[in-house]
Amino acid sequence: MDECYESVPPFALIERFGFAIAPTFLIVITNMTLLVRVVWQKYRFHRIVEWKKQRKLTIHIVTISFLYLFFDFPFSVIYLVRLFGNPYWGHDALPILFYYAYSTIFLLPIVCIGSLPELWNKVKMLDP
Repeated sequence: MDECYESVPPFALIERFGFAIAPTFLIVITNMTLLVRVVWQKYRFHRIVEWKKQRKLTIHIVTISFLYLFFDFPFSVIYLVRLFGNPYWGHDALPILFYYAYSTIFLLPIVCIGSLPELWNKVKMLDP
């Protein structure tokens, strides 16, 4: 698990923060901002927020945010603690979480496909 850039802590910090932590938080923050914006627009135009109509958007946004937080964030936290604090902390979990973080890449298309209503209508038509 020791990559060559880990020998230079500033490079390791830039890599971990710039390519893992910041994108994860940006995805979560922008998704939640989108949801708040939709609700705020409804409120601003004096319309009733019908959560039944917003349910698909809410489920999709929360699922994507949870996917990134659940799979990417633990590895990044352990990595940063090892970089700045105890270098042996999480030693046993780090190899597992390293491969666990790649689950986001494989699960994101499934989450996106699951939110397509046309696909669900076709699947329901196949059911006898």
